[in-house]
Amino acid sequence: MKLKVSLDKNALQQFFLGHVEKMVFAGIMMIFGLIVWRAYGIEGFNKTPEQLRTATDNAKRHVEETPADETGLKAPPDYVALASRSRNLIGGEPYAQRMKWNPAIFQPLRLRTKPPAALGGRLAWEG
Repeated sequence: MKLKVSLDKNALQQFFLGHVEKMVFAGIMMIFGLIVWRAYGIEGFNKTPEQLRTATDNAKRHVEETPADETGLKAPPDYVALASRSRNLIGGEPYAQRMKWNPAIFQPLRLRTKPPAALGGRLAWEG
């Protein structure tokens, strides 16, 4: 059987629509396989539990025997005084709006108090 290969736009689009998830899955599987293969070649942990306990005890003893260097430390702040300052009232003047939020663009119109004088019978059809 002879395979017909067409490289037109529609054929390539159909090929990728039908097979893109398989290509992505294959790529993910290759990355996973690479990670497993590299992890398999890593050298194992070569210490016994007794060696780990000894190293832990040495580290703990070193921390306890080393004196703390307190030359550059400052005294902690008085948190009670800082907390009591939060109960003081704050004036609203610094937060007041100095401009109108919606300033008028035009002068407001004056309302008419009285309609113009009645025209009476002067309105007539002149046609």
